[in-house]
Amino acid sequence: KGAPSSFRTFPLLHAMAIQKHKAVTKVSAAGSSLKRGATAALKKELKAAEKEQDEQEVEKPEEPQDEEEAKDEEDQEEEEDISEEDRVTQEEEQLQVARKKELRAIYIDELKQIATSKGLETCKKDDMIEAVVAFEAKERADARAHKAKLRAVVVSKKGELEALPLPELRDVCNEHGI
Repeated sequence: KGAPSSFRTFPLLHAMAIQKHKAVTKVSAAGSSLKRGATAALKKELKAAEKEQDEQEVEKPEEPQDEEEAKDEEDQEEEEDISEEDRVTQEEEQLQVARKKELRAIYIDELKQIATSKGLETCKKDDMIEAVVAFEAKERADARAHKAKLRAVVVSKKGELEALPLPELRDVCNEHGI
């Protein structure tokens, strides 16, 4: 009999379940042979054991259970330290690698259609893949630049409007029908 997968993932949970099962078994066995007072005493013991176990859980910091969780935590710490430009560059590289894999998996005819739809020349498969990936990366970079430019315009216009005195702002709003 193996432990359920959640118990394999969280060994502390498994230990808690076993301890609780033992305590419940003690209470149920004692209830049949002991008087009510003794059963109440065992129930109090059970509650005290559960409280003690909860306190132990609070005191223990959670440690990663496997290598993947440890890597995920390290990645999260690294991501906090990475600047915005580095983060965008890293995401772009990951996107390019994934897109190359995806394009390598499709048939050459479909790849030719993709290349021609983007206005690229059809040639060897590897060259077309590189051209499509580079073209898509350029499109994403252009979209990011456009978004940044729009953001800058909005911020500057907001600053201008906030700097206007209230009567002038009211006049501007009335001119625009706001």
